[in-house]
Amino acid sequence: MPTSTALQREFLQITQESSFGVMAATPTRGTNQIAIRLPGSNQFTMRPNPVVQPMPYGGGFQVIADTVSDKQECRGQLSTPLAYSQAKFLLDWASTRVSSGTIPWTTTEVAGQFASCTIDHAIMYDDTGAVKRTRYTGCKVDKWKFDISDESQYGTLQLDLIGSNFEGNTFDSSTDPTATDFPIPLDTDFPTDFILWVHSGGGLTIGSATRTEYTTLSLSGDNQSDVRYYATRILQVIRSYGTMFSVDSDITLVSTPDDRAALIYITAQPITIVFSGGTHSVTLAYHGNNRIKGLTDDTQLGKIFGRKLSLENRYDRTAGAYFGFTYT
Repeated sequence: MPTSTALQREFLQITQESSFGVMAATPTRGTNQIAIRLPGSNQFTMRPNPVVQPMPYGGGFQVIADTVSDKQECRGQLSTPLAYSQAKFLLDWASTRVSSGTIPWTTTEVAGQFASCTIDHAIMYDDTGAVKRTRYTGCKVDKWKFDISDESQYGTLQLDLIGSNFEGNTFDSSTDPTATDFPIPLDTDFPTDFILWVHSGGGLTIGSATRTEYTTLSLSGDNQSDVRYYATRILQVIRSYGTMFSVDSDITLVSTPDDRAALIYITAQPITIVFSGGTHSVTLAYHGNNRIKGLTDDTQLGKIFGRKLSLENRYDRTAGAYFGFTYT
């Protein structure tokens, strides 16, 4: 593993798991392990917390006397600029269901479910300068959202995460990961091939037309996770039996195509979104059976009139699919 003497107050790595809660045996940074860039404030918020239940005093008064807890919860968000070199890893984790044991990567996780990852997080204490490393195992994506706009210029991926366990803790006598397990990332470990707004030009197709007059894109998925502890302190199972995908965009108010008619008559809308950076591209295919669920006119004074377009993905019987992406 690489080492670095660079001073970093916070750093993060994500490693693919070969089975739920078990990290791949030989992680290699840049392939089945990536260092995540955290350029803003509070961009990784997962922390272990007890799931508590208050115990009332009793005797007819609504007064809390005690608090009990028999389980731990690891939940939080990760927000990072999305780069082409990390897009397949992160989007596979968020949206590709396990198939044949090798898709999206080699895992024993149940077919039709989502693969899991181990997340290592480090943060510096202010008083000593020492670094506290924590490992979160069995992490899956509950929800995801990708935002990009003319104003932001680059795209940001936000993941709502659920983890099974954290190390170290006193419950299973585990210890914190070491600097050998989780070294400070090198500058070269961080990606630089960011997905930019201009890379979407000519790549947005809604209905029968390629759209050219739009100022924002927001893509999201909700995996509707179901979790089970099974009378243990740590989470044992994370399952997903349905996902909702949506697309939102601010577009210019034009007469053609007639989005208002498509909304009123619930007309099926094919959607394809392509980001092409030259060397690599990401294509998000929503197939042919989407519907416009919201269309709000935006008539600001002194501004080009626009619309806030919201689309909902539906299963496409012809394609035999609902959502998928390809990476080249």
